[in-house]
Amino acid sequence: MFPFTVSTIANLIRTQNLAYVGFFIQLVLSLLNTFMIYRVGKRVFGKIPEAERIAELSARFYVVSHSAVYQVAFYSENLFLFLSLVGLSVIYSGKSSQGLLPPCHRIVLATFVFGLATCTRSTGVLMSVFVAFFMLNKML
Repeated sequence: MFPFTVSTIANLIRTQNLAYVGFFIQLVLSLLNTFMIYRVGKRVFGKIPEAERIAELSARFYVVSHSAVYQVAFYSENLFLFLSLVGLSVIYSGKSSQGLLPPCHRIVLATFVFGLATCTRSTGVLMSVFVAFFMLNKML
């Protein structure tokens, strides 16, 4: 899915230099991933007093982690992580006061986003565990 994204954006901005487009996409996705890690962290740990600090530390650790080498290379990890974090954010959106979607809509939307993550990397199939956990949690 990453090559498709790069070629689509390159066609939209009418350039043939895929290296610059790929680098720009990786840079933007790295920044979005940092924000999404912070956001998901706040939603997951929202009930404890240290939630803000935990979310901030999580985002900082992501920025300085050893996997930063992969953040600028033309791999699909950034896109996969972004889609996974968006799916988790959708699932956990009901835990905050801003939850606008009912649980059944959140499951459908999260499953769609996790499906896109699976198209990016095959390990996205494991994201179905989050959907199953959310559904079991709602039933019990």
